[in-house]
Amino acid sequence: MSIVFTEVRIEDRGGVELSFMEGGCLDELDIRELLKHDQPFRDMWDAVGSDARIAVQQYRFRGGKQGEELGDESHFALMRAYDRALSDADGSTFVERDDVDWLDDFELTKDDLADGK
Repeated sequence: MSIVFTEVRIEDRGGVELSFMEGGCLDELDIRELLKHDQPFRDMWDAVGSDARIAVQQYRFRGGKQGEELGDESHFALMRAYDRALSDADGSTFVERDDVDWLDDFELTKDDLADGK
């Protein structure tokens, strides 16, 4: 089994930081569509300042069985629990495991996303 997922972090200089995970490998068009059609995502983006940026990291978790799945909320809940359990031990996170491969990343700013640029 291989679980493909994207971690999206919204940050601004004011210290506001929001993050979430989505199944699959989101690209810039996917991010634009989320901003346009997904109310919770749009609300998060509106909550940060004009200097905000979106940092996107794409990963693949290599597990036991053959095949590939898109990550879902139950997978993400387990990843967050893993992160909380280890936060006191050594500070490592799920995506730093040896069986998680980094695939790609990119960043966008409010200017990048303004007026359909």
